[in-house]
Amino acid sequence: WTGGTFRTTATGFASTALGAAVLGFTSPGSPLTLLHSSGLPGCDLLASPDSVVLLVPAAGAAAWQFTIPDDPFFAGFVLFHQFLQVDLDVAQAVLSLSSSNAQALTLGTF
Repeated sequence: WTGGTFRTTATGFASTALGAAVLGFTSPGSPLTLLHSSGLPGCDLLASPDSVVLLVPAAGAAAWQFTIPDDPFFAGFVLFHQFLQVDLDVAQAVLSLSSSNAQALTLGTF
């Protein structure tokens, strides 16, 4: 992974939703209801929000990527990534907060 680009895509976003790509160093496993009262049951924050990028899905999909520095220092680092969905009504009030599954990435040099 060092020196490479990590690319990921999530589908199934509601037409009125915004997305967020979350990247973190830990996996807290916290229910989204702790972030906002509209968090859906069974949806958890599985990547600590060390980096959060707002995304505007198109046709129900959102894509995100980041480049990992080409430095063996990063070998062995573990990163956690997931997408969040904030579904909004026409007045931009939050209807629901939901999440994707998470990915655990172990950086390395091959």
